[in-house]
Parts: sequence; structure tokens; C-alpha cells
Amino acid sequence: MSVEIFAEVLRSNELDFKDFAQLSSSLVYEGIVKAWHLHNIQTEMMTNLSGVVKFAFYDSRKNSPSHGLILDFLVDASVNPLAFVVPPGVAHGYRIVRGPAVLCYLTDRIYDPNDQLKIAYDDKSIGYHWGPPKIQ
Repeated sequence: MSVEIFAEVLRSNELDFKDFAQLSSSLVYEGIVKAWHLHNIQTEMMTNLSGVVKFAFYDSRKNSPSHGLILDFLVDASVNPLAFVVPPGVAHGYRIVRGPAVLCYLTDRIYDPNDQLKIAYDDKSIGYHWGPPKIQ
């Protein structure tokens, strides 16, 4: 018996994500939290190709109508696959609820560490709870 799981991730005519510069992936184990970070210039599209992942987004853009709001999504890649486009100024992160998980990132710029701001997962100004700890 052979099993194949196929998932279409992105079509060029479906998302407002026009410029491709880099495609990256990461294998992350259950319980790990990777948060928070944001970019000042880069736009990023992210999705999980396997596992169950809790994604969270915090809008830190001062002039945005959603400034200060947090959105989170529980995404099981085999049941409800979602892709997120993250604009500059939106802090984001994730927790692997069931894994390991494979995450995929498509960016509109080549990675530049000077464009990335890291924020502690438990930053009090954001005030988000990621769930049971096993923090990296």
C-alpha cells in the first residue's frame, strides 16, 4: 500500500503576494514555541505542511486599524490547511501542538537579519499565552 498526501500551497493568482525571493522550510518538534518576530520591510507567506500548529499574529503597526489586536489560528495541515500572508510590522509566531511539523515560508526579499526584530514569546506588552511550556 502506498499513501500520498498532496497539498496545493499557493497559486500566483490567489494571493496578493507578488514578489518571490526565497523559499525556506523548517522541521519543528511538538511543544516548541517560536515567537515573536517581525520584519520592517519583508512580507512573508507561511503555512504548515504537516502537524498541528497554533499560529498567532500581533499587529504592532501604529497607523493600522487593527493596531494592538491579536489573531490566532489552530491549523491541522491534514484537515484545514491555511496559508498566511504577514505584512511588515505584524509580529508573528507559532507553537507546535502536534508534531513534528514542517513549516514553509515564502518571502519577497532575501533574508536580512537587520530587517528582523525578535520579541520574547512572553512579552508583557503583547500578553499572549502560547500554552504548555517547552520554549525554544
